[in-house]
Amino acid sequence: MKTLYRISIWFIFLGAFKTSHAQLMTNNDINITIQSGVQLTIKGDIKNQNSTVIENNGIICLSGNWQNDAVTNCFGTSQGTVILNGTNQSISGTSTTAFNSLVLQGSGTTTLFSNISCGGNYVSPAGILDIGNTVLDLNSKAIEIKNDAVNAIGSATGYIISEDTDNSAKIVWSINSALGQHTIPFGNLTGTKIPLVFNLTAGNAGDVAFSTYATNANNLPLPLSPTLVTHVRNNSGIDNSANTVDRFWQIDASGSPTASLTFSYASNENAANGNSNMVAQRWVNPALGWALPSPGQTYPNAQSVLVSNVTAFGPWAISNIFSPLPIDLISFTAKPVDNEKVICDWATATEQSNDYFNVERSKNGSDFNSIGIVDGAGTSNQTQQYMFIDNNPYSGISYYRLKQTDFNGNVSYSAVRKVSMKDDDFNIVVYPNPVIDFVTVTFSKNHNAQIAITDLTGKVIKQVQSDSEQIQLDFTNLNSGSYFIVADSSNSSTRKTIKVVKQ
Repeated sequence: MKTLYRISIWFIFLGAFKTSHAQLMTNNDINITIQSGVQLTIKGDIKNQNSTVIENNGIICLSGNWQNDAVTNCFGTSQGTVILNGTNQSISGTSTTAFNSLVLQGSGTTTLFSNISCGGNYVSPAGILDIGNTVLDLNSKAIEIKNDAVNAIGSATGYIISEDTDNSAKIVWSINSALGQHTIPFGNLTGTKIPLVFNLTAGNAGDVAFSTYATNANNLPLPLSPTLVTHVRNNSGIDNSANTVDRFWQIDASGSPTASLTFSYASNENAANGNSNMVAQRWVNPALGWALPSPGQTYPNAQSVLVSNVTAFGPWAISNIFSPLPIDLISFTAKPVDNEKVICDWATATEQSNDYFNVERSKNGSDFNSIGIVDGAGTSNQTQQYMFIDNNPYSGISYYRLKQTDFNGNVSYSAVRKVSMKDDDFNIVVYPNPVIDFVTVTFSKNHNAQIAITDLTGKVIKQVQSDSEQIQLDFTNLNSGSYFIVADSSNSSTRKTIKVVKQ
């Protein structure tokens, strides 16, 4: 049976829990209750193991590191406060710690080595995460904020470092229906505060995940997770990194909110071509393109952009309004039908001076040719649907993309779509075999094919082109022996090779 300890202030200051910073307090299967109004001070590290539970309704002051290897979240539903007041502390463990209030009063950096939550694990969260003047390094970990109040995260001069290119270092805030400005006090690695503000104006946001990281001058590396971003090209299809801020943001909401977003960035992250007339743009997935910047964006200061009435989320970037990232292509698909044709369909949410689309096709994924033109809608703020049917697709693997051209001749490209058509219809029959003079090659259907006669080393002896279902090959002047007939379909990745014997 576990023993329940009620520890009062006088016991702490007189007893064995007062340790030097290098010492460790290990709590191994002991339940501790800290009553309201009581403060437990530990001048060292604390490690919780096995089924440890700390019923903290008071205050725990810790100058060392926190490690939770217990099978529980440690604090259960208790509503106390943990204060970290040491130097360069860490929070780690094999289990997530559910802090109610976590207050950072130390110096240096507090680093996470495990996920944690703040705000309380009970019906009405009231706890907070207070950064104070400390740097909190998420270190590829996540903090879940369960208190939906706008003041659930507080800071003075301190800030939170996200800065992971896979966006694994994030704040997940259960904002739900709590209207108002929810501020995440991000900072960059050079010590500049770059807060991100999510101002919920309507709807239920649910859980909202926030992360950000800086890039080099070419906006690399591009985001890989949780959403793949493939380019920062502009509407002319040209690399637009010189007009794009060297930072990406990732915002994902589990609910359906309407919010205003304020993005901040450091001056050393400004676009190479300057910091005037900047606008925020959202990456559209699965279309693999950037949405046109919404109108009415404002500038709270020289290093921030505010965009209102946001209802869709994901990766964000900031670029110059006179060199925006490409049109808002909602979707583009290319799908085979009955192994006879390929239907390409796509949709745009908005269009700006859109003249027409070229539907392009490639056999190797690099060299594209136009197979059809579809007129665009010009300028539109309504969803537009398009379709094109390729009635003579390649057999095997092929690739499709859209080339969009505006009235000024500027072009942009969609993502490439891979299509696989069955190519087992490319079959040949060779007779007679052995051959004396002529061989007849019959195809299963009309194919534009290249046929070669080779020797056993692969050296080409004769080569012809055929676009019919049957062709004859002349073996009259060839020496007796073994040869290969090799047939390649020009609209298929299939090659057929048959050995023949010349008598």
